[in-house]
Amino acid sequence: MIVFRWLVRFIFKMSGWQVEGDRPAGLQQAVLVGAPHTSNWDLFYTLGLMYTLNLKFRFLIKSEALVFPFTSILHAMGAFPVERKRLGANSVEQIAKVFEDGQECFLCIAPEGTRKPVQTWKTGFYHIARAAKVPILVGFLDCQQKKVHIGDIIDSALSEAEVMGRLKVLLEKAHAKKPENFVLPQTF
Repeated sequence: MIVFRWLVRFIFKMSGWQVEGDRPAGLQQAVLVGAPHTSNWDLFYTLGLMYTLNLKFRFLIKSEALVFPFTSILHAMGAFPVERKRLGANSVEQIAKVFEDGQECFLCIAPEGTRKPVQTWKTGFYHIARAAKVPILVGFLDCQQKKVHIGDIIDSALSEAEVMGRLKVLLEKAHAKKPENFVLPQTF
């Protein structure tokens, strides 16, 4: 896995991508909300960010994506499979348990929930952060300038409407790989 991390960092840097920002000092656990999510390449950019900053992370992935021969690789990369047909309050509690051991952990979640354009974003990231009592760390892509931005914090103790409003303002600077698939929600 060390070779894979090195390879991703190398390709990330050689392709002209940069990290803008850093992990806030002392932050060991957070739900990392990443957007826009419009392409399969978004996972590569996220891996480039995480490996460049040496962050220990997990990411949610639809369980259908864990197929042979990629299952072991995705698990080693930090994949946390989610059965989308059985989502609910119980899923939030289960996912929030990734933070229980107190170890460094950044759980990456795309609020759109899909690569297709959506008018309403999912709020599971908020409920997971609130249940785990960890902050929300915001990261976003700027595919025009080949930058991955990270560093803004939103307190998960705020109301859902406040969190989503702040997130929307921060993500206005994001530029998607497929701009036609990135829609900032108008209401929550």
